[in-house]
Amino acid sequence: MYFSLFSLVVPVLMYHFIGEPDDPDDAPYYVSKDNFAKQMQLLRNRGFHAATLNELMGALYEGRSLPNRSVVITFDDGHASFYELAVPI
Repeated sequence: MYFSLFSLVVPVLMYHFIGEPDDPDDAPYYVSKDNFAKQMQLLRNRGFHAATLNELMGALYEGRSLPNRSVVITFDDGHASFYELAVPI
């Protein structure tokens, strides 16, 4: 998903679950802890800056600046796996 206003383009990455699913039917909604860590390291290696949603809204609606190569990382539904597995990464 991207939010774009004029020349501002900011990728928004949304995660549903971090870890391994108990039910194989749920696998499309999960990213393993190792893959999440690799994805975050890739963003860092490529010079991306993690911006908050508040920073994005300020840029879109108030004209505030964002660092180049900003990305917003979101976690859906507030699952414990975000706090337990994603936050330390």
